[in-house]
Amino acid sequence: MSGLTAFQIVEEYLLSEFSQIRFLPATELRKAYPRRRIEMGWELSDNRGDSEVEDVRLLLPVEFPNCLPRVALPDASKHLVWPHVEVDGVICLENEGIPVDANAPINLVRYILQRYSEYRSDILTGDLAGEFSREFVSYWDWAVDESAAKIVSILNPRENSSIVFLGHSDTGIVIGETKEKVENWLKHRYPEEKIDLDLMDRALFLRVSSPLIPPYPQSVVDLIRLLANESPELWRTASELLELRSGEDREFVPAFIVLVSNSSSGAGIVALSINRRPRVDRGGRKIDTVPAGFRPGKLPERVRVLRTWGPGAHYRKHRTRRADRNWIHGRDHNVALDKLAASHVLMLGAGSLGSGIAVLLAQAGVGKITIFDPDHLGWENLSRHALGSTYVGYNKAEGLCEELNRRLPHIEGCVARSEFFSAQNSEHHQLFESCDIAISTTGDWNLEAAIARMQQSGDLAKPIVFSWLETHALAAHAVLFEGNDGILVEGFSSTGDPKFPVLTWDANQEVPIPACGGQFAPYGAVSLAYAQAMSSELVLEYLNFGLPSKTYCVFIQSAAEIQNIGGKISDEWKTRFGEPDSAQSIYRYQWP
Repeated sequence: MSGLTAFQIVEEYLLSEFSQIRFLPATELRKAYPRRRIEMGWELSDNRGDSEVEDVRLLLPVEFPNCLPRVALPDASKHLVWPHVEVDGVICLENEGIPVDANAPINLVRYILQRYSEYRSDILTGDLAGEFSREFVSYWDWAVDESAAKIVSILNPRENSSIVFLGHSDTGIVIGETKEKVENWLKHRYPEEKIDLDLMDRALFLRVSSPLIPPYPQSVVDLIRLLANESPELWRTASELLELRSGEDREFVPAFIVLVSNSSSGAGIVALSINRRPRVDRGGRKIDTVPAGFRPGKLPERVRVLRTWGPGAHYRKHRTRRADRNWIHGRDHNVALDKLAASHVLMLGAGSLGSGIAVLLAQAGVGKITIFDPDHLGWENLSRHALGSTYVGYNKAEGLCEELNRRLPHIEGCVARSEFFSAQNSEHHQLFESCDIAISTTGDWNLEAAIARMQQSGDLAKPIVFSWLETHALAAHAVLFEGNDGILVEGFSSTGDPKFPVLTWDANQEVPIPACGGQFAPYGAVSLAYAQAMSSELVLEYLNFGLPSKTYCVFIQSAAEIQNIGGKISDEWKTRFGEPDSAQSIYRYQWP
């Protein structure tokens, strides 16, 4: 078969192996699979021997043989009837990115057909409900009303059933445990958008024992009965919201219900809304038939809810996406998250080093960050600062907090202080003592020496990490102090010169610029990233596990990189800590 393409090789194989085969013309493929890049396809059937491959389509994507083939049912009638059948009848059997051997196209076809044979056997004899439950969010998404508002959930899926709150934005609906959480999320996510808090409404959060799977309830009455049969507690919670709404003159405002349940794949959330329409006479006047047959005040709550939200009402399935901290920071598998989310880090400095550390701490899940920095972002900062050109002219602390709140709107918040930090200032002192840990990246010797002395004297009790860079960011330092056990100034002269610098240079590495007293130390974002990661890790390790005071971390770039720029390891460093490895490394010592 030399000289044949992979597609031709597959076709020859299929013709030799199957008793019935129909080539699918390009027009049919485009009509059946308009959103897929299918190059060739065949409809296969084989009743010979023990073969279970019958009435299935084999589809070869354009990328084949650099990807697996796909299989599909001849029509989509089994969608939401059999698990893994997508809306166009294609069966999701394997991750599309699975590694393949492109030199063996026939083996790829054999493999996927064997997987289909196993799938079909499992479907005919297996537990369909269990398969649907395992990926119930995906099946719900396939069944949603595409015109229904999209929902973002910041609810903690571990909470119990309760009345919750929803807020509206131009892009959809946000649902959270409290009004404050919803309001903060919306303000963080859309700082330029005017949020109408008067439109904030109640919704229902229900924890159900089993996921909602196909076939879905056909009516609101079926849905309500399903919830009522789940447990008396669920019914009481559902009734509370629906009963409140039953007494409101808001017929066209839907009642939103969020359902959370656990499957073998983890927790998932789906949402729906119930809309009710009033009955009217020929003149357009509303007719209240709910209490019919009951004396005034004698209508049972359950009957009232069912009558109000049953006949004439309908429900819509909404596409729901989780944006709660448990999902964002580890998809429910971050065992350290609760501790980090309750932590408060005070940051002194939001320059090139500090801004990157702030981003990493927020992405790790730290719940609250307060940042001090009086400086403003300039164009010259952009190549190594966490902020981009949108924030040029902004105070660095304010811009960084706005950006972090926008990126991660679920966090408690990033608070900016556009001023110098002074430990002698009573408010600043109180703020320092209220945090769990502080980190200083200012490089301001006068400030950091004052903090160190106050810490040693007992005036500042909370732990602090000092982090700084050496020339060209080829070496970086981060040291933790807690209480009065150790002091930063032990490693420096009285004017802030390090006693044990990693690097030494034959010439001054500061570069002058055409401004009054202007000079800067050149370094790039790549070298800076090592220092940011090392310093962030030291803070996170303290928050999660605790560390002894005077834990000292040092990053040293490779010997080749240092030599290329004209630097070398200082004698002071080698005498105190020894010769570093030739490869870039991070070391841990005890200060100084």
